[in-house]
Amino acid sequence: MNRVSILLCAGIIAARAAGAAPAPTPGTSRPPNLIVILADDLGYGDICAYGCASGRTPHIDALARSGVRF
Repeated sequence: MNRVSILLCAGIIAARAAGAAPAPTPGTSRPPNLIVILADDLGYGDICAYGCASGRTPHIDALARSGVRF
């Protein structure tokens, strides 16, 4: 993970903590959840959701199918 990614994640977390989260959409009672996964030595293509065919990551794949991928 490079410095830009770390700073981006830290900025998102800081913004959420400061209350700068987007307003809930009409019909919902709370803002969306945010999950940041930080893993050492994990490359972009090492997760099945991004094209890896050699390893299995079923739980991360389920998160990717039901949420937003960056």
